[in-house]
Formats: sequence, C-alpha cells, structure tokens
Amino acid sequence: MAFPTLFPTGAADFNGTRMNAITAGQYFTHLMKYDDGRFARHPCFCFFALNTEMRCCANEMGQVYIIKRHPGEGHLTVDDFHDMIGREGDRASLHGTRQYWLRERNHLITMIDTLGLPTIFTHSAADHQWPELAHLICPEDPEDKQACVKGVIDNPALADWCFYYRIQKFVDAFYLNTLKATDY
Repeated sequence: MAFPTLFPTGAADFNGTRMNAITAGQYFTHLMKYDDGRFARHPCFCFFALNTEMRCCANEMGQVYIIKRHPGEGHLTVDDFHDMIGREGDRASLHGTRQYWLRERNHLITMIDTLGLPTIFTHSAADHQWPELAHLICPEDPEDKQACVKGVIDNPALADWCFYYRIQKFVDAFYLNTLKATDY
C-alpha cells in the first residue's frame, strides 16, 4: 500500500504484527472513522479499502472451500484447483459467480411465492437538505450552502454515516413500530 499522505511514517500497516487479530473490515472501518478524516476524504483510499477487503474475503472463502471439500490436499497446484472447480461446478457459494446469482434468484422467487408480492420502498439521501449534516460539516456556519455542499463532496463518508443513522431511525420508527414489518 502506497499512501504517503495517509501513512507518513509507514506505521499502521494491516499486515503488521499486533496483539489481537483483526479483520480487514475492522481495520478499514477504523481508518475511515479516524478522527482527522484524512482516510475518508482521500479520493482513492475508499476504493483501495473495498478492493482489499473483497480480496481478503475471497481468500478466506477459497481456504474454506479447500478445507471443507478436500481436507489434507494442501499440496494442490493452481492448475489442479482450476480443474477441480471445472469438474465440480459448485460455484454457488462464491459471491459474484453466475451460479451464486442464480441460487439467490431462486431463493427470492421462493420467498415471493411463499409470502406474496412485496411492497418495495427506496430511500435516497437528500444530503444537502439535512440541518444535522450541515452542523456536522460546517459547524461554524451551517447556513452557508456552498460550504456545506463542498463539505459533502470532500467527506462523503460522513454523509453516508449520517444517511445510515437516519435510515435506521426511520426503519425503527416507521417500519417496525407503525407498519409492524417483519421482513425489511
């Protein structure tokens, strides 16, 4: 990882030794919420974080696949592994594969057949209209719309967390308490 502006001393590497083991998700969540906001504001770091977390997840899934399906066969080469995947055709547990999405589609169709057609709500972020977000981004002058818009653009993670918090409150108040929804 090469982010000299984010890690000026080179410390805090994910692969470094530490007392307690952490996951990639925990590591990047901590950095994105770092108090000075430099990780959340960086234009490329969030993509690097997502890519690294997805690679770690894929690596763990691959290890679990080998351990569960072929215990004691740690000597397999990459070509052997590709041959096994081609023969077995069980890719439904690997996120993103065609078999995975076909399995998820079948689960959804079964759920609709059992529960009936759903009512779908979508939510969008009116992040330039929220006074709470304006006070977080521009505490000195929350009425300055241009500064607030620039603050949202410069710190999208803060707007995302604010949106998530508002949605959680809305779901609790409206879906659970008013509509008595069970699946959401």
